[in-house]
Amino acid sequence: MPKGAKAVGAVDPKQHIEISLRIREKRGTPLDNESAMDLGATKISDRQYVRREEFAAKAGADPDDVAKVDDFAHQHGLNVKSVHLASRTVKLSGTVAAFRAAFGVTLKKVKKGRATYRMRTGSVLVPTELKDIIVGVHGLDNRPVARSHFRFKRITRRAVRRNLTSTGFAVTDLAKLYGFPTDLTGAGQCIAIIELNDVDSRGRMIAGYEPADLTTFFKRVGVTRPSIVSVSVDGGANKAGNQDADGEVVLDIEVAGAIAPGAKIAVYFAPNTTNGFIDAVKAAAHDSARKPSVIPSAMAARKIRTGPSSFSTG
Repeated sequence: MPKGAKAVGAVDPKQHIEISLRIREKRGTPLDNESAMDLGATKISDRQYVRREEFAAKAGADPDDVAKVDDFAHQHGLNVKSVHLASRTVKLSGTVAAFRAAFGVTLKKVKKGRATYRMRTGSVLVPTELKDIIVGVHGLDNRPVARSHFRFKRITRRAVRRNLTSTGFAVTDLAKLYGFPTDLTGAGQCIAIIELNDVDSRGRMIAGYEPADLTTFFKRVGVTRPSIVSVSVDGGANKAGNQDADGEVVLDIEVAGAIAPGAKIAVYFAPNTTNGFIDAVKAAAHDSARKPSVIPSAMAARKIRTGPSSFSTG
């Protein structure tokens, strides 16, 4: 149970929800996977990257596997909303009662503040014929999985009198610390930034940026404002208006944009859930329209919880 939350009953069995099934990759055509550490230790000019088309052809989902999932959905009164072979994702929609019968789970309502979430109890069950095909079921539980470690510095009058307020880093300082090349602007590249929408005490989705604030920032640091676009994933959106939630979003964009102003920035907003986080990363990695070539660790300051274990993305 999330800290400060309490169970308030069962979820309405007639409520319609949407989940994502993760399907295994094709068999018999493995990619030559290189470890992240080995790739990171290789000079950028010497790295060999897999093209999106090659990845989809070799490591995407097998249409025969998807057909079996289609049959499973039909047998349980679930609708196949979408299929994406490259990301090996099948989205299903239906009633809570149908999902409960299909996967053998119980869904309870959990309330924290004014916000209410679904919480799954019991193991997720799949038929024997699908046990090797379905490798993940996400979306039955929609509790928040990440919390921000972002902090706003509180300036006291004493600090102002003693001139102790300028202890932060300028963007140029960060670029130097990370040894970012001074002769590169990121021109021709697209940077994907993953952001998760939180929910406030009233159940409203929050977290985003105000374009006017970004324009002011880039003008003050003397950098041309980069092209920025917001991408909605699973209903996520640019919902600015909450200082604490917006701070991390704005910081990610400002640092990336100031260091690589020639690059286009695509901000993928998704709900702060396990399903939202995974779908956002997949949406960026397989975006054939914007074709991001960089996905920085925009989630490094958030702690992600999945079941009993927790981890931080890097």
